[in-house]
Amino acid sequence: MAIFVYEDNRGKIPFYEWRDKIAAKDPSIYRKVQDMIAMMRQQNLPLTRPLVKRMLLRLPYRDLYKIRLGKYRLMFLADGGDYYLLHAFRKTTQQTPEKERHIVSREIERHQYLPYQDMTENH
Repeated sequence: MAIFVYEDNRGKIPFYEWRDKIAAKDPSIYRKVQDMIAMMRQQNLPLTRPLVKRMLLRLPYRDLYKIRLGKYRLMFLADGGDYYLLHAFRKTTQQTPEKERHIVSREIERHQYLPYQDMTENH
């Protein structure tokens, strides 16, 4: 079991950028993110509602999920006990916007992942 994060072509890791902003801006959401990561590490993350929702609409990836974190959403893949943290965004509409779906699709197709590091490890 491992947790991975997406790295873009410029060497940036969007999840870390989002997480660092959330840590400063909304500590309660940051704690929820940390709890979710801990559940992933312990293989305790339920892939069911109300916390997690499988994404089926217009995306061909069977193991794509989103986690609801207040007004934020975190998209990830679950594959054979491994988790791939792809994309996080602030929810502004009822449905996941097409732009966000496109970003997730692109990140999945590029297969550029690094092992996850806690905040203290990557600073």
